Amino acid sequence: MKIEKLKDIYSYINNVQKQGYDVLTCRNNLDPLSSSCNPHMHKFWEVKIQTPESIGEKCLLTIVPPGVVHYMTPREMTLTITHHCITVTVDGKNSIWQIFPDDDSGNSCNMLPELLHVITGYSSTAGYASLGMELTGSFLKNLLLLIQYNIKNSKFAKRPRDITGYALDYMKNCYFKADLSITEIAAFAGVTPQYLNKTLRSATGMTTRKNLMEIRLQHAMELLETSDYLVKEVAALTGWNSPFYFSNVFRAAYGITPNEVPKKTSVE
Repeated sequence: MKIEKLKDIYSYINNVQKQGYDVLTCRNNLDPLSSSCNPHMHKFWEVKIQTPESIGEKCLLTIVPPGVVHYMTPREMTLTITHHCITVTVDGKNSIWQIFPDDDSGNSCNMLPELLHVITGYSSTAGYASLGMELTGSFLKNLLLLIQYNIKNSKFAKRPRDITGYALDYMKNCYFKADLSITEIAAFAGVTPQYLNKTLRSATGMTTRKNLMEIRLQHAMELLETSDYLVKEVAALTGWNSPFYFSNVFRAAYGITPNEVPKKTSVE
């Protein structure tokens, strides 16, 4: 599959819709966590699309809801979906396309998160086979409309390349990868590691490595406050190779150990 512009993404999604697809909803069933497979979770929706190897077979759409722990799996196209932006990555490579759903007045025509929420809500009911597929069809149609809107609107095509934003977005999306390197982050942003380090230091006051560490620590703190994961599991979920090293860095940053983080109580 060769994706070089938004029109190629439109064609790919359109072919998926015509070819047919099965839908799989990812759920929390990871026990024990295996750090070798990069377990992680997002605050946003994620849809992974895999086309079949054999002609005549259906595509597979894997829906990952926010807050669900899952492993990295090979997929041809991955969509990360929020209300303000849909990010498309192909083959897990350092290539990205961003689809913006807001018009000049700030109104959004993006119904994708709501549709995904309803689709996953029907995944365990008897009527899912028909209703779920209809809703998934609506999801793909809305996605195609958004891509078409971005293709036709020159303000998106001329959007300036933000090296700092690209790098930070990549780190926020891939912080859980234990082997995530500065070279990989810089390649994604389209610059050398040295130039990226200088740019981030100027924009954020921190080096690339320090920014990545901050992002990992923030996610770790949130998990420690709101979940029952063990410290070693939190370390694995947020990209640390060693729970011991994670604990030391966490204590240096926050003045307490991971075990001393108080739990947040939910307000009914």
